[in-house]
Amino acid sequence: MSGWGGGPPTWRPGSWPWCWRPSWPAPSRSPPRPRAGSYPSLLAEPLRLLRTEPELRRSCLYQAAVFGAFSAVWTCLALLLTGPAYGLGAHAVGMLALVGAVTMSCTPYAGRLVDRTGADRVNLVCLLGVLVSAAVLAAGAGGGAAGLAAQAGGTLLLDVSMQSGTVANLARVYAVRPMPAAGSTPRT
Repeated sequence: MSGWGGGPPTWRPGSWPWCWRPSWPAPSRSPPRPRAGSYPSLLAEPLRLLRTEPELRRSCLYQAAVFGAFSAVWTCLALLLTGPAYGLGAHAVGMLALVGAVTMSCTPYAGRLVDRTGADRVNLVCLLGVLVSAAVLAAGAGGGAAGLAAQAGGTLLLDVSMQSGTVANLARVYAVRPMPAAGSTPRT
């Protein structure tokens, strides 16, 4: 949308859908309730949660490890594809990145799987998927068409594993301190 709306002839056509508001619900008229505590205490709250909630620490560790692997793979993959083994340009790296678009269709399935089997089982499968993707990516390091296919398959497996693991970790994190239902009295 931003690429289309910022192009010629002007930015205005991209903003027309946002001008129609009468059918949208009106914002709440009541001011938000102030939270207890000072600004420094609110800033310290995430650290307190990390110290007191083992499930939160575990999810942070899992996600940091998988995202670290994801970042390392994409840094090295861009150098590999543009280097002498493949000799491709930046456009080829971008095209390979589009393989990750398949991930969008997998995340709803991952959410349903987390609901049925639990976050731990999905996280285990995702961590195994990351390890398998490392082996597939290593097999594609030699170059050629088979290597490029291995790189595409490995990045797809890595992307799906990372996103599905993120869904599982978010489910675990949101279960740490569930929000009260609308209209109910919050826990103290």
